Amino acid sequence: MKINKGSEMSSPESVTWYFSNKGMQWSRYGSLEQYVKQVGRAAIADELRNDPEFAEVCKYAKQAGELQLRSDITKSVEDLVGAVFGISFVGALDVIIGAIEDACGHKFIAGRLIKSGIVLLGAAALASAFSGNKKK
Repeated sequence: MKINKGSEMSSPESVTWYFSNKGMQWSRYGSLEQYVKQVGRAAIADELRNDPEFAEVCKYAKQAGELQLRSDITKSVEDLVGAVFGISFVGALDVIIGAIEDACGHKFIAGRLIKSGIVLLGAAALASAFSGNKKK
């Protein structure tokens, strides 16, 4: 997989292209989700780290942030995972994002804060629902 030297890798299109090719490689013998589950975060991070073209993905990831990167990766592999994005794909995407963090040496703080906020809101909603049931 070669990136045209005239093109700028640090763009959504080129990152989508990169992960589209990776997705095809990773799903060559089965589902993308199964590959990610079998190989794991550390092996994927090593693979990415050893790919000379991946350095440009790191530049983009640091500029764009986790949520945009998730969107770009999802677009790049949507044909490989089918029309229904299930929990297994979300889990695989979490592993891929974690591998990107490891390979780039960059943690996506904003995405973690958003996830933490969602978890806290969910917990508060559950607590509210349970306390409402006890009063009856």
